[in-house]
Amino acid sequence: MKKIFSFAFACVLALAANAQIVSSSSRSIKTADAIYPNYNRIYVGYHPTTWDFDGEEIDASGFALGWTGGYSISKKAPLYLEVGLNFKYNSKTEKHDYGYVKEEFKAMCLSLPVSISYKYNIPNVDGLSIAPYAGLHLNGNIIGEDKVTGGYESCKYNFFDDDDFEDPANRIQFGYQIGVGVNYKALYLGVGYSSEFTEYMEDVKTGGMTLNLGLNF
Repeated sequence: MKKIFSFAFACVLALAANAQIVSSSSRSIKTADAIYPNYNRIYVGYHPTTWDFDGEEIDASGFALGWTGGYSISKKAPLYLEVGLNFKYNSKTEKHDYGYVKEEFKAMCLSLPVSISYKYNIPNVDGLSIAPYAGLHLNGNIIGEDKVTGGYESCKYNFFDDDDFEDPANRIQFGYQIGVGVNYKALYLGVGYSSEFTEYMEDVKTGGMTLNLGLNF
């Protein structure tokens, strides 16, 4: 648990330092700041994720809460560096053997995404813009477990416990995200896809869509 809190604290410090550096740099370019102002965004999201256990998939529904900061990096184009902090929780419940056995899967992670975004303003529509983005992220996996109750035996598996698995899951994963967002004045709607380059555990890959609803300020 100490490692988890250490990772979360390190993410917050890195995020704050990065935001301060980029913000200071963008303020030094007054023309870019005036034409392409920086922004902040808070959002909630629907983030279903698939865990592919070497062909056997777990499709778990999920939700997310997050913050994104956008910082202008060009005087000539609406090009932004976006950094953020994202909390995601996924779960799935299934019943087997005519409902006598219940299986509950859940996972939780904290993510630090960094993306490049281009905001294209729609002509003749005040406050409407489209912003495609692409970038990388670092995930810190906090919870990963599968619990089976009912039937002849009840059991609970912790994917990070080497007593339950010979090759336990990775606490840290590195991945990417791509997508597009639509801004209308203060409102934001984004859709995209994210996945990891590194495996969740041996022969287990993860990835899924993202759908965010946010507020810009």
